[in-house]
Amino acid sequence: MPDLIHTYQSTSGEASDGTPTPAGALMNSGVNITIPVKPNKTYFIHVICPGSYPGHAWFFDQHPMTTVEVDGVYVEPKDVNIGTQQVRIAPGQRQGVLITTKNDTSQNYAIFDTMDVNMLFINKGELPPAGYNTNVTGWLVYNDSAPLPPPPVLYSLGNSDFFDDIDYVPLDHEAVLEPVDHQIIMETNSANISGISRFIINNSTYIGQQVPSLYTALTVGGNYSSNPLVYGGVNPYVVKHNDIVEIVVNNYNGNLHPWHLHGHQFQVLERTLPDTGTFNGTYSNFSSTPVRRDTIMLQNNAYAVLRFKADNPDKFPSSIRKGKC
Repeated sequence: MPDLIHTYQSTSGEASDGTPTPAGALMNSGVNITIPVKPNKTYFIHVICPGSYPGHAWFFDQHPMTTVEVDGVYVEPKDVNIGTQQVRIAPGQRQGVLITTKNDTSQNYAIFDTMDVNMLFINKGELPPAGYNTNVTGWLVYNDSAPLPPPPVLYSLGNSDFFDDIDYVPLDHEAVLEPVDHQIIMETNSANISGISRFIINNSTYIGQQVPSLYTALTVGGNYSSNPLVYGGVNPYVVKHNDIVEIVVNNYNGNLHPWHLHGHQFQVLERTLPDTGTFNGTYSNFSSTPVRRDTIMLQNNAYAVLRFKADNPDKFPSSIRKGKC
């Protein structure tokens, strides 16, 4: 991993915007995988996107999905393949879905996965290189003797073709957290620093800690642990235990951007559409029981409003999947 990071963060291995193009998509660390299934069964499938870039979309051919969990939070069951609607997942996100197998075992069905071509190329004003394949295919196998069919062809994968993942409702119906005790505004973008494109938050890129923040907090004592200055130049945000914290993330970048908070699950009050601008201090109508998760995909040139309760006392960083703050 250190060699890989050095390559990506050096001028010799630099991509035009700091996001190298993956060699291809994988499913369970491989391609052309097969998953044996039995007829008339309901399967729980846990989908994980462990890569750092980009997002993915997927479906099981002729097997509609019902989402029941996101990022470890159970949600009200939601049928997500309505009409031609598809599902996508951001780097770092997890999603639990149910599918019910068919009675007929005479044929097999494709599992289709594609990397987000908008993140990889379109939003950068580029086209995929000739012959570049963003897709990977697996199969639900009912019958070992039957052929493995190709996946259906998708002709559109725009923003409106996906289920909006902020429409999920937590199964515990946790009410929106309020009032807000502490608001943090984070503005994310990219910048060229020493000839290398890096992602920044509030005009600062990730700075490694010389001393882990938890060690600092435990050694300086209670009189000083709430003072941001004792942690050095690592852009710390200090909040009180059990504070209701609101984070507004403005994405000034022209591309989608995954965002993750360690140690907490946050409510997503808003996540605006692409190219709608930054937060102006006015809230739109949001759910009284907003979805709760720990990773969200920010739209390009847009913003999100997140809230969490600071009830897990430790020293956790927040991160954008291509850098940290």
